[in-house]
Amino acid sequence: MLTKRYYNVILAIIILIIPIVFYMIISTMLSIKNETNGIETCISSVTGKNLCSQINQLKVTIYIDMIVMIFCLALRNFIVKK
Repeated sequence: MLTKRYYNVILAIIILIIPIVFYMIISTMLSIKNETNGIETCISSVTGKNLCSQINQLKVTIYIDMIVMIFCLALRNFIVKK
């Protein structure tokens, strides 16, 4: 059980993760544009990482974060101590 204050802080952090990860996706897309030879190749010539798989992992992170946020909002009465 959490107090209302801790619950609100955790929920705010969960909500703030979404725009941060979205920014990371945009940054990775720019890296694909600038660090690869073409759009069909996803391997960075600078770091050697597969940038397409990194974008997919970041998308999954957003989906998981949204699911956790929905569960936190739906189960608020069970999580917050009265």
